Amino acid sequence: NVHDEALEFEPIHRVVFGLKKDIFAEMQSFFGENYKYTAAASGAEMIQRVDSAEGTKQLIGVVGGGQQFGVIEIANPPTNLAVGTLQSFLDPFVKNGGAEKIDYVHGEDVVERLSLQSGNVGFYVAGMHKNELFKTVILDGALPRKTFSMGEAKEKRFYMEARKITK
Repeated sequence: NVHDEALEFEPIHRVVFGLKKDIFAEMQSFFGENYKYTAAASGAEMIQRVDSAEGTKQLIGVVGGGQQFGVIEIANPPTNLAVGTLQSFLDPFVKNGGAEKIDYVHGEDVVERLSLQSGNVGFYVAGMHKNELFKTVILDGALPRKTFSMGEAKEKRFYMEARKITK
């Protein structure tokens, strides 16, 4: 039951590996005047700014990519969720040779660790609230792949390992 208090929606962040093009210049070109990048002093500041976003502009955290930490602001977003807006850029960016691949990861620490490696960039997205689920499906149709996870990654790992032991 989606309304059960025990069920939590956890964000799934994106890490882009093997950058071959300037991803920030490509994002500027893709989103045009709706794109704005500002630096953040730390990962904690970036997360705080993204998680406290209000209004119609969408905020997406950035880790690495030669920029350390920052926040991308998208005005007049094409989708209801920041993760959908980001995915609308990332899919064609990778398909057109901008990077080797995208991985979908849980946890701010994992995003930071992978994204600060040379040639990578990570995107931190705020979690989707349960009350946004039906509204987003009505407005946008199907959700972007890996929009959210039900539960923490560690809980899922424990479940999978326990299942493996019993088989």
